[in-house]
This record gives sequence, C-alpha cells and structure tokens, in this order.
Amino acid sequence: MSDNVATMADPLSSALDSMFASSAFDADILTAITTLIKYIDGILKDPHGANSRVRQINTKNAAFRRRVASVPGGLEFLFGIGFKMEGESTEMILERNREHHGSIREARAILVRVACEKLKAELSDFPVAPRPSVTSTVTAPTKQMDFDPYRSNLYNTSAAVLGADPTGIDPTGEDRSKDFPQHTTETDAERKVQEMKKKVEEAELREQNSFSSTIIPSSSSSNPVAVFDRMLCVLRPGENLVTPPVTAKMTDGAGGDAGIIASRARRMQEERKKMEDAGFTTKAMREKEKLKKAKIYSHTQLRILFPDGYSLNARFKSSEHISVVEDTIRSALAVKDHDVPPFELYVVPPRRTLESSAKIVEEDLVPAARIYLSWGNGVGPPGGTGEHAYFRPELFAINVSKAVSYPQGKKVFGNEKKRNGAQNSGDGKGEGSAKDRRMEDMVKRMMGGVKYGNGGGKGEI
Repeated sequence: MSDNVATMADPLSSALDSMFASSAFDADILTAITTLIKYIDGILKDPHGANSRVRQINTKNAAFRRRVASVPGGLEFLFGIGFKMEGESTEMILERNREHHGSIREARAILVRVACEKLKAELSDFPVAPRPSVTSTVTAPTKQMDFDPYRSNLYNTSAAVLGADPTGIDPTGEDRSKDFPQHTTETDAERKVQEMKKKVEEAELREQNSFSSTIIPSSSSSNPVAVFDRMLCVLRPGENLVTPPVTAKMTDGAGGDAGIIASRARRMQEERKKMEDAGFTTKAMREKEKLKKAKIYSHTQLRILFPDGYSLNARFKSSEHISVVEDTIRSALAVKDHDVPPFELYVVPPRRTLESSAKIVEEDLVPAARIYLSWGNGVGPPGGTGEHAYFRPELFAINVSKAVSYPQGKKVFGNEKKRNGAQNSGDGKGEGSAKDRRMEDMVKRMMGGVKYGNGGGKGEI
C-alpha cells in the first residue's frame, strides 16, 4: 500500500465505521455508497482536470443532502479522499494538489467491498471502474499482429469493478497531466446562461433608462444631462404611508391575502419537490432555471428606518452598490460629512449587515425593501432634537404620494402561451394577471401601502 493510501485509510475506515454504527437503514447506506462511487468515477474519468465540475459539490443541493449528508460518515468519507470546504461557501472542492488517483481508486474498492460484505450487494450492482485514458506514442502497426497463444487475453470484470486493473497491470496513480494538453469545454447550458444574463442586463438597462429622470444643464457642454431622480423624502416618527383601502374582491374567500399566501406556499412546496425529484443538477442548469423566472424593475424602492423613528425613502437602480445608498443617506443629512457618525445598514430577520461593496440586487433588496440603520457609537448626528432633526428641511415638504412608488416587474423570458392568452382576453385581465396583481398589492401594503406609479404623478397613496 502506498503512503497516500496508508494516510487515507484511517479517516476512510472511521467514516465507514460511523456509517454502519448509526441508526441509518441499510438502504440509505447503500444509496450513500452508490452516490460516493459516482463522485469518484467522475474524477477518475477526468484524470487531467479538464472538467472542474466533477471536483465541486454543492452541499445545499437537496439530493446531495438526502443521499449523502444525511447519512453519518458520508461527508467524512469525502473529506478523507481530499475534498474540503472552501472558506465560508457551501461548496466542497477537491483541489488538484490534494488529488491522488491511486488513493481514490483504493477508496472506491473499499466502498464496493464493504457494500458486498455488509449490505449483501452484488458486484454487478456497481459500474466498472473507469480507466485513465493514456495517449500512446507508439505508431499503430499497419498489418495485423500474429496471434500469440502464450499471451494472456483475460479481462477480469470483478477486478475492474473493484478498481483494480482487469488486465493485471497495477495502476500507478501517477499524475501525468503535464504530458497532455489541457482542454476547457463549455456546455450548451453554460452558453445559454451567458446569453440569458446578457439579455436580462440589456432589458434592465432599457427599463431603467426609460424611467423618470431629472434633466439638469451640463457644466461642460450646452446639452442637458438626464440624472436618475432619487425622489428623497423623510417621514417623521409616527408618520406613515397611508394604506390603500382593502376591497371586498381582495379579501373575499380564496381571493384574499390568506388565499394568496396559501397559494404561494403550495407553489413553493411544489417547486421544492420538483427540485428534489430532479436529482443532481449543474450550477449552469440552476442558474438557467432562475433566470427564466427573473423580473426586471424600473427602480428599487428602499425605506431606511432610523433608530429614533425617522425614515428616509429613496429610489435606486438595482445594479448600484450599497455604498451608493450610504452616500445618499449622508447627502440627506443637514450636517457636514465630518460630523456624520459612523453607521451600518442591516436587514431583519435575521439580522444581516449589508456590505458596502455588494450590489442592491445581490443583497435581495429588489424590488422594494425596508432596511435599518444603527449608529456606530449609539449617538446620532448633532441637531437631532430640532423640528427637522438632522435632515435637510426641504425633504419634509416633498409630496410623498409622488415621491414613493412601488416598481412594477416585467418578465424577460415570458411564456408565449400565457402571453397569447392575455392578448386574446382583450384587456389582459385574465385570471393569471389578476392573481399577480393581488399578490403585488399585498406586498405593497406590507411595504407601506403604495400603489403602482412611475414617479410621474401616478404613484397615489
């Protein structure tokens, strides 16, 4: 046994002991072993590291949690063959410098042997262990070789299943990747994801550019410049946005908020079950499904709540960073920059601090959200007891009904059948669109009760 195999044997044995000492059913243990063998076979089929996906495991995947992570010793076995967690991410990664094919083949043989001995499995239940492809430098003969009656032509299938060489030649496990060219391949799903991302970015840019902006003269040229209007406004403690009247249609039976929430819960449960039954999916496949449901918005409406009860309302582009939100807060204060105490922004529940370098869309604040501000030293800026507190006085005189508007979402990749059905209905008020409107109306009331609007006088409260 090589040094690598000897080093690996103890953690693997400990992992398997934990697996069989647990209260897990034999069927669950066999499923875990079969899945581990599939991971190992994916690595052995790619000895030169051309495909990095076979060396990455998403630990949040529902199928992985059910088949491997839920069985004691499953994760420990992966750690034993070289996988490790990458920082604070949820992915397990097998780095090339920790990958030893001879040791991994021995680990595969141990799994097959234990399954046959303790779970009464058959060798035929497992696939044949893949052999590394080696490009021969010997020129193929031009004529058929003479038959040698003394040369062995035996192919041992049982040995192949256990990971041994079926022809009798022991695998060396030597890394010969430097002798072969490295190739990177891009799947159709990855190309499709890139195309979809580009289309979403272009559609979002068009939507945001068409949104209302303030035209100001340029200091460097005679042409006016369009600037995104933040529509800043401040509400005093106890002052709130007026909630729109609740109509009977919105609360009648299944059409009310309770029915909408129940319908959404059922839909989310069906989606989770669909993901679990789908088995293993690649990162590109998951991103593709997420982009299919993506919506774009003209702007993001944020409401920043201060510790003393004041709140600042402002609009932002979803692609802007949290640092822009912080700068906007400073610009709304009536004190100089050096008098502004340090502060941090966070959301609840649970409490999560927003990173200045992150984008608004990355922090899941689109299309609207409430965020909270806390002063670093517990004391706000000077002037907090006056009529206008520490805010600029003109921000209290703005018409809130025109300043605050809930953005309406538009799907980039809509269903053609549903679109055609909405067009055939004449006014587009079919059952599906009515449900969407009731859902968004409920969310708007939770965010402060603002109806649809684009900032041009249509955002009535």
